[in-house]
Amino acid sequence: MQNQAGTLRWTTDGSHYQMVVSMTLPFVGTYSFTSEGRVDAFGLAPQRYVEQRGRRGTDTTRFERDTQPRRIAFSRSSQTVPLSDGAQDRFSMVMQLASLVRGDPSAYTPGVTRQFFVADSDSGETWPIEMIGTESVQTWQGFVDALHFMRLPRRDGDRRRIDVWLCPMLDYLPVRLVQTEPNGTQVELLWHGKLPANSGTGQFTPSGAAGMPEEGTATPAEPAQKPPKPAPADAPASVPGIGHAESLPWQAPAKP
Repeated sequence: MQNQAGTLRWTTDGSHYQMVVSMTLPFVGTYSFTSEGRVDAFGLAPQRYVEQRGRRGTDTTRFERDTQPRRIAFSRSSQTVPLSDGAQDRFSMVMQLASLVRGDPSAYTPGVTRQFFVADSDSGETWPIEMIGTESVQTWQGFVDALHFMRLPRRDGDRRRIDVWLCPMLDYLPVRLVQTEPNGTQVELLWHGKLPANSGTGQFTPSGAAGMPEEGTATPAEPAQKPPKPAPADAPASVPGIGHAESLPWQAPAKP
């Protein structure tokens, strides 16, 4: 049996963005994750994050920036949490990280940790992301040097890991993403485009599991232009793919 293909679509005009990740699984239905919002002085500013996991229905997280006080609200829960500058959903976080690193690569040396407030479908929490070092990553087109980032434990007993490798020759976009579950199961995404990418088109191929994990990230298309230096010290240099829209298919390998 061959696993179903998934797609990622990233669009932005420099002021607004939308990211849609979808996958159809046999006997389960469509898994769809949508992040959309604006671009502000702190980078991506999500306004709405929507999850649909098969037949479970749709869950919506709203980033209510025009209320006083600003807050994040959830359709799955009556609770709200304060909306801080730079807050992300779990799919936009990787794009935000790529923008920050591209804006000031020298600031990210081994041991440097950056905090991201990340909203899920029913809550929000701080993700500590540590720069581990520079490593060689094998992609479908060969080896590349990439900066390895890892999400540290969020609380005592947290054994779910997320690792991201950002590639300088792809303007610091991810070439590898790995989520490790507490039971040791891994879901891996690999860059499947040309190196160096010159067409804005590539593929990411997951291995290690057939379905979408409860936590995961999606990877954007190649940026249309290299960014200038950031204005605020902590703001991203630019949002990947200004004025660019691209669909990136990825497909799980066939089972033996």
